[in-house]
Amino acid sequence: MNSRSDGRQKLPIMIPTKVICIDGISGSGKSTTSQRLWLHLLKSGLSARWLYEHGPDSPIWRGAERFRLSESGITDPSIVHDLVVSRWKTLAAELGTGSTIAVMESSLLHSTVGIMLAMDFDQSAILNCLEEVNQVIGALSPVSIYLFANDVGSALRAVCDERRHDQFEAPLIELLSKTRYAKTHGLDGFDGAAQFFRHCRDITDLAFSRLEFPKLAIEYSARDWKSYERQITDFLGLPEIPPVADHVDRPTRFVGRYKDPTSDADFVVAADDKGLYLDDARGTRLMYDRGSTFYVNAVWLEISFENESGGSFERVALKGHLDHLSPVWIRVSE
Repeated sequence: MNSRSDGRQKLPIMIPTKVICIDGISGSGKSTTSQRLWLHLLKSGLSARWLYEHGPDSPIWRGAERFRLSESGITDPSIVHDLVVSRWKTLAAELGTGSTIAVMESSLLHSTVGIMLAMDFDQSAILNCLEEVNQVIGALSPVSIYLFANDVGSALRAVCDERRHDQFEAPLIELLSKTRYAKTHGLDGFDGAAQFFRHCRDITDLAFSRLEFPKLAIEYSARDWKSYERQITDFLGLPEIPPVADHVDRPTRFVGRYKDPTSDADFVVAADDKGLYLDDARGTRLMYDRGSTFYVNAVWLEISFENESGGSFERVALKGHLDHLSPVWIRVSE
């Protein structure tokens, strides 16, 4: 479901690689960047997989496992070290036998640093783990793209303000409060979270500096995403990623409320001069792919509108890595 080759003419990548690692804290743009790069590779005729950070098939850190570990009483870093290295070995063996390029989101550096630091492991243990991972994946000719902010506190404040407090900031603070790192260092509230992520960035910066394969660092505080994408495609030797299509033919066909027939869940599709979006707290954009099919921005979720009748689509089909969602949703009257 997350690999596709359309039989189109293949375009070469100047950096031959089987794994592109994209790292950064929440709000750094890594999910959108990973998704758009993955789709660009596919449309260039290449076989590619986006290993979505929150997807059920994320090969290194799996779902809520990272939270359970960060709250556990494990004090021996070798347990986490061996777990991480073994999973990278499994993935390296899988990718080494084919031609698929894996776009890895927050797997090489940030998640591992964050989890091990939350468990209050010292810097040397974290760096030793990452150095062995780098040796394991060397045969895949990896590349690393690191999205960072000079002012971590301001970057974290911006993403907290952008997202609903009860869906991001409050859960983040609660999660960190349960970790051994927070308890040891007396961290509390937003300031405590900012201090934790500053420490994460210090270690991540050091780990990134030690990588011995091609790498690109982008300071993203200006939020000039078009420029950043161009830096990434130049770095990889790819043509420029085209902009998201703004125009949607007869957008009213798509607009409406769609309900899960098996539950009370629903969502609303709206439109403006930039195209379609979900009428949620963030106004999540729908990225045009083909026909009447779109991708939800920064989420591994494909949404296809079906059964057009009387000038409106009557249902949508969902595919992706949110396995709790119903595959078919029906248009309902307001």
